[in-house]
Amino acid sequence: MEISEIFGLIRQYGADVLVIGGIVFALTALLKRTLLKKMERKYITFLPFVLGIAVYLAYGAAAAGDFAENAGMFIQKGFSCGSLATVIHVLVKQFSASGSLPDRGALRAACAEEMLSAFADVPAGYAQKIAETAETDEEEARALIEALGEEAAHAANALLTALRHI
Repeated sequence: MEISEIFGLIRQYGADVLVIGGIVFALTALLKRTLLKKMERKYITFLPFVLGIAVYLAYGAAAAGDFAENAGMFIQKGFSCGSLATVIHVLVKQFSASGSLPDRGALRAACAEEMLSAFADVPAGYAQKIAETAETDEEEARALIEALGEEAAHAANALLTALRHI
């Protein structure tokens, strides 16, 4: 990632989302290796989003003060933090496996594969098709996700949000 891309992310999401997203990634990794070792993978998929919302709500309450008025925004930003944590997880996994960063399309497909594999058997190339479709038509991508089954459909919103951030 180039310096201009990093500054673009900071402008787009804010430094608070980037920092809290990194914290959520670290907390998720720690919890997966300790307290939540035996938890089903399909529930762990949502952990970064739950943690992101919880941590951002705490941050927002401490920093902004007017919690009741801004709760909706705090939840939205917390969801963005969870999406960022998921993207970081996929990046770290891809980087450690191949030794180099994947291109954007491969990263999006890997993210889709990672999130959906907890809910359904994903046919070869299907995650790539979802990632490509999500760039132009989110409703069609949602239909592709829902075609994998009812459990995969529950991850549709989280996956599409994560793909928007990549």
